Order: sequence, then C-alpha cells, then structure tokens
Amino acid sequence: MSTPDSDGRQDDRAERARAGLKRANRALAFLSGSNRTLLRATDAETLLNDICRLATTTGGYRLAWVGQAEDTAEKWVRPIAQSGFAHDYLDHIRVTWGDDPLGQGPVGSAIRGNRPCLIRHMQADDHTAPWHAMAARYDLHSSLALPLQVDGRVFGTLTLYATQDDAFDTEELALLEEVSLDLAFGLDMLRLRRARDEAEAALRRQAHSDFVTGLGNRACLTDRLQAELDQGGQGHILFLDLDHFREINDSQGYLVGDLLLKAVAARLTAAVPRPEHLARIGGDEFTLLLPGADADAARAQAARLSRAMIAPFPLAEGMLSLRMKVGITAYPGGRAGPDEILADAGLASRQAHPATDMVQLYHPGMSAALNERMDLSQRLKTAMALGGLALHYQPKVDMRQGRLHSAEALLRWHDPALGHVGPDRFIPIAEERGLMPDLGLWVLQEACRQKALWKQAGLTFPGRLAVNVSASQFAMPDFFRLLPHIVEINGCAPQDFELEITESILLVGNHGVMDQVGHLRDLGFAFAIDDFGTGYSSLSYLTRLKAETLKIDISFVRNMLRSPEDHILIKTIIGMANSLGLATVAEGVETEHHVHELLRLGCHVAQGFHYGRAEPAEEFSRRWLRD
Repeated sequence: MSTPDSDGRQDDRAERARAGLKRANRALAFLSGSNRTLLRATDAETLLNDICRLATTTGGYRLAWVGQAEDTAEKWVRPIAQSGFAHDYLDHIRVTWGDDPLGQGPVGSAIRGNRPCLIRHMQADDHTAPWHAMAARYDLHSSLALPLQVDGRVFGTLTLYATQDDAFDTEELALLEEVSLDLAFGLDMLRLRRARDEAEAALRRQAHSDFVTGLGNRACLTDRLQAELDQGGQGHILFLDLDHFREINDSQGYLVGDLLLKAVAARLTAAVPRPEHLARIGGDEFTLLLPGADADAARAQAARLSRAMIAPFPLAEGMLSLRMKVGITAYPGGRAGPDEILADAGLASRQAHPATDMVQLYHPGMSAALNERMDLSQRLKTAMALGGLALHYQPKVDMRQGRLHSAEALLRWHDPALGHVGPDRFIPIAEERGLMPDLGLWVLQEACRQKALWKQAGLTFPGRLAVNVSASQFAMPDFFRLLPHIVEINGCAPQDFELEITESILLVGNHGVMDQVGHLRDLGFAFAIDDFGTGYSSLSYLTRLKAETLKIDISFVRNMLRSPEDHILIKTIIGMANSLGLATVAEGVETEHHVHELLRLGCHVAQGFHYGRAEPAEEFSRRWLRD
C-alpha cells in the first residue's frame, strides 16, 4: 500500500522524467535544426549566429553564445555570436582561457581541456565566483561549455545557459555534444570551402592579372570586351604601344624594364577614370577600354595619356624619356569578336607617327593594306621557293668615254597573277617579314652563278658586279662566313664583287661588325655606300668602313638641274669623296644635261635610264659584254 510520502516521491520522479523528456526533445529539435542550418550555411558568422538563435528559440536555453579564444598574452575569449534573453550579460563579464580566475569557469576549462564542461549550480560553484552576481541578475543557474575544434585545434566554445539548477541531464548532454561536434565539422568545411574559394579566386586573379604591373592582362581585357559585345555595348578601345621599349630591356636588363613598366602603369592608372579598364596585354603594350565613349572622347583620353608620359622616368642611371603610340578603334565596328577589334587597334597604333601626334584612329583601309602586305609576303615566299625571282643587270657607265664601267645586279619579280612587282613594293615587305636574309643569300648565289657563266663563255666583264647587301644580312651571325663560301663554291673571287650597303648599316655598325667588314675587305671585296646623303652620313664611319665608292642618291640627281639645294649637295658629296679618295657614282642619270654637269663637278660614273635600264642577263651581255 502506498503512503502519501511514497506517492509524492513518485510524482516528483514522474515530473522530473517529463521535464527530462521535454529537455531531450528540445535538444533533439535543436540538433535537427542545427544540421539543417549547417547544410545551408555559406559563411561562418551567419552560421554561428543561426546556431545561437536556434539554441534559444528551439532548444529553450536562456542564453547561447560562441566565444573565440584569442591567441594573445591575456588569452581573452571574445564573443563572436550570441542570442537569448540575457544577451547583454556578455557586456558585463570578462572571460579568459588562461589559468587566472577568469579562466576557471566552464568556457576557459572547456578550451584548455578540449572537453565539455558542465556547471550544475552556478551560485554554488567556486569556479564561477567571478560571475555570480551577474548570473543571478540574469537568472542564469546552470551552464554548459562545449569546445569547438577546427583544423585540429580548439578555437572556442559554444556555451549554453539554463534558468534551472542541474538543467542538463545525461541524454541532453549527449545530444548537445553532438551539436557541437557537427558545428565544428561545419565550420571546418566552411574553412576548407573558403580556402578553396580563395585559391580559385587567386588563380582567377593570376589568370587575369599581369604579374609585373598588377593590371588586367589580355585574358581580362578579352573577357571584359566580350561582355561589352554580349550586352550590345558600343565604345572605343585604345591600344598603347611604348616606342622602342625593347631596347631598354636589351641594354639595361629585364629588371630595369619591369620597374619601368610598373612606373608606366602607375602613370596611366592615374590618368584614366576607371583603372579597372586598363590592361597590359604584351611586353610593351597596354590597352584602355572606353565603354560608351565616342571618337572625340577617345581622342581626348588618348591625349591625356600622352601628356602623362611627357615627364622623364627616373632610373638608377639617370632619367629616361618614353614615347607612346596610341591606336584607337571603335567597337563593335562590324568585327566578330575581341581579337579582331584588338587587331584593328594594334594596327592603328603602328600607323601613329609624330605628324598625327602619335595617335591614329583606325580606318578599314589599314586592314586592306595589311591584307595586301600579307598576300604579297606569301606570294614572295612562294616565288623564292619555286624560282619566281630573277636578277637583271644595269650598266654603270664611264661618262668620259661612254664605256661600260661595271654593273649592278638588281632583283626582279614577276608574279603569275600580279605581273611585275616592283622592288619598292616587295623589298619593304621582305624587310618587315624577316625575309631579307634568305632573299639576300639567293641574290648573292645567283649573281655568283651568272658571273661564273660569263667567265665560262669568255665574255669580258669590266670592273666589279655590284650586289646589294641589307642591314639585316649584316646582323646575321654567320653572314661573314657564308659570303666568301658562296663566292668560292661558284668559281668566283671576292675581287669580282662590290657590296653595296646603305647608311642604315650604321645601326648595326658596332665594333664586331666593323671588324668583319674589314676582314671582307682584306679578302678582296669592295664596298660602296648606296643612296648616300639620305641617311646618317657619318664621316667617322666612312673612314672606318674604308668604302671605295659613294653612290649619290637618285632623288638628288634628278633634281640637281632645277634645285639649287640639290646641286649644292651633290657638289659637296663629290668634293668630300674626292678629298677622301673615294669614287662617286651618280644614280638616276636620265639626260645628257645631267652627264655634262656631273662631269663638270668631278663625277665620272653614272647609272640611269640615259645609258640603259636593268636587263635580263642574256640581253645585258649581248649589248654590253664582248668576247
């Protein structure tokens, strides 16, 4: 038979059981809700605040907060997320994870020991003495601190408070510990995700950034320009080319070049309204995208950028001035994509020159001219490979007797579709496309072959056969070895040839080249300076080269009878040549009046239509050579 006392005890146990079940259900609901939150979480701050909110709303706890253990000498625990009715409790307390009194509570103990710490009766526990008054004020009777471990170390705790003493039973503790473990796992996943995102962002930045200047690169510009085109945008793009920048790298090294590029980028950035639209797309090439800008606005911006480059740049060895060429093109401009638009802008920049203030607006004729040059280049390569070239020979005549003095071998090209293509068209293409070394070697070989054939035929060729040699041939490292070899294997001698060089050879006229020229001269080759008066006209180089002949440029000779300036210039050249012991040859002699005046001035050898045009070998030999 039961007694009132036993009935009361049973009622108490039943009440405690119901309360425990209720707490367990709340803890289970908290666990379930926190797992759903973890699945949706995108950042740690939001996740922690959501977990604290769930702890107080779903879990029914008075206060929940997450503290981060600071790695400082004081070892403070800093609240980084919180929720609950007693949220300002944290404004009035200090907590550490050290061995001092403020670190002896549940939070500090959980962090140091990496295990949950339960305080069943806060007012009766000496470890929580520093917070008794504030806990009583906010009706906090029991607490549980759960360590949060991320990347192998405890970074803080999730701490829960209840309004009852001994509020956390064994089943609830197990569920709440699972919440903390899941939360720590979620934080770790967010950390890894953030690290992956940052790594991917770094890779994207690296893929779209120029590592020298920090500006966008070609890929970045292409993406932005394509986005503009996809959205139907219109505007202009500026192509900025630093003039002769490569010479700085070659002469002072890439470290100086990179420092200069950074300085250029800084100036350009300061002169544009939207620096993110500035990019470095090549060694010395920058671009600026101008969405919505018309041609006038683009020109104005180009002018601002040009002004920004006026002041010299300070370098370790002094000040350096840079000149910049700017090409401008509109987009979309009927182009299919960014590459074609950039090509137009780059083409325009290459057409910029001082007469246009180093700024050039693109027009379709530029592309037509480029296409023509590309077509001509390909046809020239085909002619070189398939025997479509020929040498013609123009006489040089001693005007005193009217007899053949010597001759010059001149390259001619007849294309099946284009017909005769003049040297003034294809020689610049060959220079531009790097074909001159091979073309020049072919001319030397063919001239040697023809000279040998005339010898074998018993024909007398007075003087030397002149062959043009370009500056790019002189720049070839093996040219000075190949030349004597080509002459020798064709059965000729160096004394059979005169090498005509232009004054542009002075660009590569370093001591090594000059020494090799001296070696060729010692072998028996003679040198003539072609088109004298149109280039550098350096007397010091003339004396060092020890050329035998100066050829007076055709432009002076043609005008000498009606231009006092040209007449004086020719007289000066002839006088200078005579004083240096050099012979002179006048090019472009077309009338008897030219002959008489040149003889009067002291020039004895002429080349021009008055005596004969350049002819194929057979016609030349029939007219000029004798047995």
